[in-house]
Amino acid sequence: MAFRDFQGIEIGMAFGPRKVVGWERSRNEAMVPRNRKLKNRQSMVWMCAAVLPLLAAGLAAFPASAAAQARILVYTRNYTPDGKGYVHDNIAASVAAIKKMGAEKGFAVDASDDPAVFTDANLKQYAALVFSNSNNEAFATDAERDAFKHYIEAGGGFVGLHSASGSERNWPYFQSVLGGKFAAHPRQQTFTVRVTDPDFAAVKGLPAEFEWTDECYFVGNLNPDIKPVLVTDRTKLVGLEATKLDVASFPNPLPLAWYQHFDGGAQQGGLRQPHPLWHDREGHPLGDGGGKVSSLYLKEAWSSQASPQTMDTAAEASFSDAPSAEERSGVWFIAGYVYFTFACYLSIGLPLAVLPAYVHLRMGYIAALAGLVISIQYIATFLSRPWAGRISDKTGAKVAVIWGMGALTLSGVFLVAAATLLKIPLLSLSALVASRLALGVGESLGSTGATLWGITAAGSENTAKVISYNGVCTYGAISIGAPLGVVIDQQWGLVSLGLLTILVGGGSMVLAMRKDPVPVMPGEHLPFSLVLGRMTPFGMALALGGVGYSALATFVTLFYAAHRWDGNGAALCLTAFGVAFIAARLVFIQAINRFGGFPVSIVCLVVESMGVFLLWWSRSPWQASAGAAIAGAGYALVFPALGIEAVKRVPEQNRGTALGVYTVFADVSFFLVGPLAGAVIGIFGYDSVFMFALVCVLISLGIVLAIAARSPRELA
Repeated sequence: MAFRDFQGIEIGMAFGPRKVVGWERSRNEAMVPRNRKLKNRQSMVWMCAAVLPLLAAGLAAFPASAAAQARILVYTRNYTPDGKGYVHDNIAASVAAIKKMGAEKGFAVDASDDPAVFTDANLKQYAALVFSNSNNEAFATDAERDAFKHYIEAGGGFVGLHSASGSERNWPYFQSVLGGKFAAHPRQQTFTVRVTDPDFAAVKGLPAEFEWTDECYFVGNLNPDIKPVLVTDRTKLVGLEATKLDVASFPNPLPLAWYQHFDGGAQQGGLRQPHPLWHDREGHPLGDGGGKVSSLYLKEAWSSQASPQTMDTAAEASFSDAPSAEERSGVWFIAGYVYFTFACYLSIGLPLAVLPAYVHLRMGYIAALAGLVISIQYIATFLSRPWAGRISDKTGAKVAVIWGMGALTLSGVFLVAAATLLKIPLLSLSALVASRLALGVGESLGSTGATLWGITAAGSENTAKVISYNGVCTYGAISIGAPLGVVIDQQWGLVSLGLLTILVGGGSMVLAMRKDPVPVMPGEHLPFSLVLGRMTPFGMALALGGVGYSALATFVTLFYAAHRWDGNGAALCLTAFGVAFIAARLVFIQAINRFGGFPVSIVCLVVESMGVFLLWWSRSPWQASAGAAIAGAGYALVFPALGIEAVKRVPEQNRGTALGVYTVFADVSFFLVGPLAGAVIGIFGYDSVFMFALVCVLISLGIVLAIAARSPRELA
């Protein structure tokens, strides 16, 4: 259950074999000085009082035999490395209120702000964990996070009060327990609150509608499975422009109080539903805040025999069209976003094998210029990636995708112009360069925006899936586009490629405009230099880990020729890499969520190094193809496994920039391997290209091992 009412409190409860969890959204106060006082100290006492009935209901939800002996932990830690995390004045009052409730209702209360209490052995004594006004980094080590997760998965109870939703902002699991993170709120104002389920225990006794003065909270990444019990009409709120949110992307009516069913792991069995009776309202003083508060007290314990339908009916009407968690993790849901990456790389692939010969043979320019025409697109992509990330973060992933698809369309227009102006070589070449530049910018905006859009829409728990499917779209689209472009050019000429690119870009832009946006995450954006610094270790590992593929794609034909093997075998060698790559991504796509990004990337780099070694050692074409297949299978999950760890190093509002910077390192790898490996070949011969690649992959493995070893300390 979650209940958010007086002065912005929300309380969430999880209990029994399955959990009912809620969350609240507090103000984004991480940078407010610790010594700042509340404008209205008494209002904070009201905040505590408002959640008392719900806390009581949550604690009473445990079996009666255990409730009499129950012990709970009230946890209040708020930590930031710079010491600027906001500490609420009402923490002491909230602890006192819960202890008073425990004395009245027969459960013991421990209170602490020491993360060392989070061990498997210690948490076993608690029937519930109450995160009361915790904020920012709630835990100091990954071991403490694991203990919290084990506790929830084992059926432990959970209650979240007020700024608990601001805790562990970069840990997806904690966010899934809470249901999301605070987005923003307009200025304090009076608005109408409507009760959606008058039979629900937490709101029994409230009028069907009432006026309330408060800061109305908007929740980013709102879990569509929540069951609202209090809502308001967000279209009647004022001052929304100051929030800088895409308000239309939030549901209406806007949930103010809710609960949800949450299954933390391997639990089985039925959900215990509430069936309490409440006393009338009466005033009681609370803590050191003074004043009178209005509170409800539990009279009877929760019944394990009640039906869940009463709880679900009212909320499902508002959220019947929202995708479930299972649907959001499905292939087709994610494909609806990564499709835009497919559109980008299909547009890239179509002219890829056509333009060099077109510039050199039909236009009459030297081969070096033909190569430059191809390379200029990669340069444009490289230079615009960080900018595309900033656009995605600040303006929205949907906007970035729409702009990207527009750039693809413009690229097609310039390609048609280049073909039409063939008899005026300089103008034709200028149009061709413009087409390549637009294509490079379109790739940056489209692929970066599509990835962020997919991650935000599917939820952070599906980040690995989105990145993995995104990679499949990238390689699959180029594999389809390149041969298709050759066939179309042979049949209908370069103009037809331009027209098809216009169709792909324009059609995709229309599709993007029709899709729902996701909220732009508010908050201070890190300086680009800081994002670059945090991404650099991961990017270096990615770039070095990709040298095996880059060397294979660039030099496999010459490698076969040097061994006097059948030239057709070189194409089969690349096919073996590609088939194994895609197969491994599809088969092992759940491995990252199950084992974590670091373990998966380490195993993948070891496998890739074995494949690259076999390529270097190969004495026959079949050995080379086998090595390529092993390398492809190993390389398949390197990008998403490292990527999911990389984006954890920045706040949500910087994920687009982080993804853009991270991907730049792959671009650099593809761009530099040619000349570097070529220099090695010039000194040591063609066999040495894969020894060079092997050394790079092993260095990448060393970097990942070093990052993984430091992670527990850096996250502390």
